[in-house]
Amino acid sequence: MLFRKSFLFITVLLGIFALCQGPALAGHGHAKKHKPEITNGNTIHISGHVLDNHKEPVDEAEVTIKVNGKIIDQAQTAHNGKYVTRFQLEKGVFQSATIEVEVRKTSFKTQTLSVKAGDFAVKGNDYYISEDITLPRTLGPAFWISTIVFILIYVLISFELLHRTVAAMIGAALMMLISYTIGTIDPAYHIISFERSIASIDMNVIFLLMGMMIIVGVLKHTGVFQWCAYFAYKLARGRVFLLAVYLMIFTAVASSFLDNVTTMLLLTGVAIEICVSLSLNPL
Repeated sequence: MLFRKSFLFITVLLGIFALCQGPALAGHGHAKKHKPEITNGNTIHISGHVLDNHKEPVDEAEVTIKVNGKIIDQAQTAHNGKYVTRFQLEKGVFQSATIEVEVRKTSFKTQTLSVKAGDFAVKGNDYYISEDITLPRTLGPAFWISTIVFILIYVLISFELLHRTVAAMIGAALMMLISYTIGTIDPAYHIISFERSIASIDMNVIFLLMGMMIIVGVLKHTGVFQWCAYFAYKLARGRVFLLAVYLMIFTAVASSFLDNVTTMLLLTGVAIEICVSLSLNPL
């Protein structure tokens, strides 16, 4: 008991650390310094999309623009994988320069695209090019760490070694902790950003489950589940196979009108009552 309380205390501390430190650590670095305008210089516009092997957008990828090996500009892809960069070069430099677009992200292979002046569209002193870049996935440290954490948390929940909420909090806090400690030193260990983890929380599902659990809790005290179990047993005349068929049909009909999660929560109570009435193992 003391071990579980200590473990819960440590988990809460890790969660508070991740939530408090996340916004500060999860920023995109210092704001870019305003570069002075080059009079009569050439303005270069490079844009495009970063995609994976399945042509899905890759967000939060770091895009670095190098001119003759020197870093000139940096950007980060948006949620749709789009990147936009704009910088200036002295006249006469651009025509003979070698421009490289380097894209990197954790668990993806770094790609470098070389472009020359002849590849750009010209309008006055402005040069435009749009290039889509495909990043192949790689199994780096972040992938293996997240996989191991997932398996460990799954084992903790499956064997009920810890409460499922505590286990889930441990997994989330651990991955955030690794991302913003080791991940700040070596980007290969960065698993997920604070902003992306917050955006991944679907409040619609959370409040749907909360509301339906309240409704199911109220219905349980009304005896509606016992009545449904009795009615299903009466229709099947005590035959287990026929009872299972009726239950599947009722589930299919209910799913066409209700949300799948709602149907699952409602019918779980009915199925358990049927199993209890027939002295069957619900598992």
